[in-house]
Amino acid sequence: MDQRWQLNEEDLGPEEVRNSERPEATDDLLRGQDPEGVVTVRVTDTGEFRSVELASGWKRTTDPRSLSVHVVAAANDATMRAATAQAELVQSAPPTTRAEPVEGIAASDDPITAADAMQLINAVSTDLEAFNQRMTDAIGTTVSGQSSGGHVRGTSKQGQILDLVIDATWCSAARNTEIEGELADVLRVLRDRTAPRDVANGPQSPAISQLFALASDPQRFLRRLGFVTDQPPKGL
Repeated sequence: MDQRWQLNEEDLGPEEVRNSERPEATDDLLRGQDPEGVVTVRVTDTGEFRSVELASGWKRTTDPRSLSVHVVAAANDATMRAATAQAELVQSAPPTTRAEPVEGIAASDDPITAADAMQLINAVSTDLEAFNQRMTDAIGTTVSGQSSGGHVRGTSKQGQILDLVIDATWCSAARNTEIEGELADVLRVLRDRTAPRDVANGPQSPAISQLFALASDPQRFLRRLGFVTDQPPKGL
């Protein structure tokens, strides 16, 4: 290890005190770490980055120029744990379609013509094609981003952090809390760009909500289309 990087640790003692005073992480967050335990990254069960924590006194054992390797490993470990948690959740309780307020033809009991139904189906098809294109763009593209402070930048693809570049001069002198803040910031930026909320939440639009509302009550739907009636058979 290059001993020059240890000359900038005049505040190491106070930093360790601050680290020991950190509040305990909440139980609902998942934790990922690099193999050496230098970096801990916490995420929600849906993979949203919440925090980055550096081990106390990490500068004594780790060259700041190699910190990015530890962060990438911890971040991807946390993401993998979140993906595993989601898979287990789906197996135990398949997701249900979220109820959305609907308008248009789904909001009344008026008869539905064939033209009305075809117009709705065409609108849903258009919305699904647009969603599929956004999902393809988000998943198949390598994105880049940087922290708001400008000291950390990186790239990501398909939810996986590919690499990070940390300003080593800044990192060797900055406090842990400052470094942790910018690391968490860039991870969130990359996450948002590879898994935008309009894609992560699935296809949604007024037309899709209408179709789900109609399909949720097949008997009513068929009645409005004129295929069934509420009148009892003659002779009864």
